[in-house]
Amino acid sequence: MKTYLDHAAVTVANIGWTMKLFEDVLGMHETRRKETDGKLTLRAARSRPRRAGRRFG
Repeated sequence: MKTYLDHAAVTVANIGWTMKLFEDVLGMHETRRKETDGKLTLRAARSRPRRAGRRFG
């Protein structure tokens, strides 16, 4: 079984540096950005390879 990061919640001072870390080091990409009341919420995800023989539908 492989281990992977599914999601994380962090509070940061520099969102640009943090997103670069998520993209370059963790291989994740931004999938959603929402700002309300001065609070920025981002969702970042990493595509997981499909398992052989597994079907969706």
